[in-house]
Amino acid sequence: MLTLSLMPDLGSKIELIQLVFGIILLSSIFIFIFRLIYDRIRILNLPKDEIKFESIRLIYHKLKKNKPPNLKRVFRYAHDIEKRILVYKALKQFNLIDLFPKELLTREKAAESFLANWLYDNEEYDIYPNDVKFCKKLELEKNVFIMVFQFKSKEPHFLADKGWIYGYVVYDSLTNDPYSSPNFIMSDFDNHISTLEELKSKLILNEG
Repeated sequence: MLTLSLMPDLGSKIELIQLVFGIILLSSIFIFIFRLIYDRIRILNLPKDEIKFESIRLIYHKLKKNKPPNLKRVFRYAHDIEKRILVYKALKQFNLIDLFPKELLTREKAAESFLANWLYDNEEYDIYPNDVKFCKKLELEKNVFIMVFQFKSKEPHFLADKGWIYGYVVYDSLTNDPYSSPNFIMSDFDNHISTLEELKSKLILNEG
């Protein structure tokens, strides 16, 4: 008889727990949807020249208010090949290049980030590579040189089985700004490096 008298109380407690869980779940969904809508409206209202800085908003927001950004965050974002160029451009815009990590103020590190972002935007690759490494610099002619890189992505990317693939970042002049935009970026998505003559031919074809 004692067991039977306890069963209704146990059932009530289970129903209460289910009710609380349901409320929490619905609240979480509501907050998630509200945040999506809020972020969408916020981005749509941004000036066009600020939309590109959305991925480093926590840094850019501070800079706009003439406040120093979090240096640890600057360091972390700058070492991210996806965000590196944006961090540099944002700091340059507000004359705070001194905050950019000195070890990344090189053409090699800039070209690495340009290549990674190009791969993400390229329909034939469509993601950021998991690893990128600099190989060498080739001079095509006076003031025209190519930074040669290797990159790779892990499964399930369809090119993962090729291993290291070659990519090329082309500059037609040397400038004092290591983060000046390259003139051309290309890749055959092949694991065999192109010869200097092959690279010259590809450049001529693309310029044509």
